[in-house]
Amino acid sequence: MTERVSRPCLWTLPSCFKTLHIEDLNKDDESKRQAAFQLVSDAAQRADNIGTDEFPVEWFDLLLQYTDVAVLLYKPCDDEMRPQSPLGFIAVPECRFANNVHRSACQLMVVTATELSGRPVWRDLARLGVALAAESKHHYIDCFVEVFVPCLEHVLAMRDEGFIITACIPTSGMLAGQMGHVDSYIMYKQLDVFGTHCVRDLHCFQ
Repeated sequence: MTERVSRPCLWTLPSCFKTLHIEDLNKDDESKRQAAFQLVSDAAQRADNIGTDEFPVEWFDLLLQYTDVAVLLYKPCDDEMRPQSPLGFIAVPECRFANNVHRSACQLMVVTATELSGRPVWRDLARLGVALAAESKHHYIDCFVEVFVPCLEHVLAMRDEGFIITACIPTSGMLAGQMGHVDSYIMYKQLDVFGTHCVRDLHCFQ
C-alpha cells in the first residue's frame, strides 16, 4: 500500500518510545476486520471520538472498501502464532467532505484501545496516518479529520499535528454519556507529498 516502506514493520512512538508492530489490514480476513471493528465499538462505548450511531458493521465494511490505507497496531510479540488483540487502527479512506473527481483529499481515522491513548499518543498516530496518506498510491494532498467537540484531547492532538478547524457540523452524532446529539469539528491539513515525513523517518524499522 505504500511505495517506501513494506509492512509488517516495527514503529516507535516519539512521545513515549513505545514500539508497535504495524501490519496492513487484510480486508479479506474476517478475523482482522472483526478485530478492527471491535476497537471501533469499544471506543464508541467510551465516547472516544466514535459516535454510538456512527459505525454499524455494514458501514464499517463499506468504509474499508473506500480505504486506500488501513493498518493495525499491535504490541510486538515473539510468538507470531499467538493471537493478539490490536491496540490501534488507522484508516485513510477517501474524504466524504470533498467533492472532486480527482482523489486528492482523504479522511484520517485513528482509533485506539485504552492502553494506547492520550493526547501525545494520538498526535503521534496522526503523524503516522498523515505519512501513510502522503505515501499512498493516490498521493493525497488534502487531509481531513472529524472530531467531536466534547473530545477535547483529540482536538488538541490534531491541532498539535497541524490540523486546523475549518467547519463545525451541528448535532452530527451521538456520544456515550452525552444528552442528545453533539457537534463535531472538521479539521484540515494540507499534505506536502514531497516534504511530509515518510513512514521510515518516523522511527520505523523492519
